[in-house]
Amino acid sequence: GIFVTLDPVGAGASEYRRQMIKKLLEVPWSGVVKGNEAEVHTILTGCLTHTGVDSPDHFETGQNAEAFLRAIRAQGRSIILAVTGQPDTIFWLSDRDDGLRQIRISHSRRRPFVLVGTGCVAGALLGTFLAAEHMRVQEKKESGQETDPAFCTEQAVIAAAAALSLVAY
Repeated sequence: GIFVTLDPVGAGASEYRRQMIKKLLEVPWSGVVKGNEAEVHTILTGCLTHTGVDSPDHFETGQNAEAFLRAIRAQGRSIILAVTGQPDTIFWLSDRDDGLRQIRISHSRRRPFVLVGTGCVAGALLGTFLAAEHMRVQEKKESGQETDPAFCTEQAVIAAAAALSLVAY
């Protein structure tokens, strides 16, 4: 019942990394995959991009996202895709009606300098936000307050949007 964060760093840069991410995605877990466009493209298509951690390339992920998310849902799991880029985009299947949803987060300002590591920061914040929300739900259960039966996808989407928005600012 605990949502986790997977940051597939450089997933498309080598066959070894692609295979390791594939194996991690076969483990039965639910949560958020947070990666840049190239990393998520590799997950969705299985194709190497030969770009490293800071991918300058643009990959269209929306078309393949729904098929990937539906295959995960068919396994009884829930995964959210948090794709960093310009703009950041979050894809998920709604718990309410099983429809594909997305949020786009624009970066309002261009920094006058190159700032590396923002993807890692976003992943760390996302993991922290997911853990905090899980703890909040557990505390409500322990105190006898009514809660949702399980940590839901929409709560994880809010955590992802909060983390990416904070870094995008």
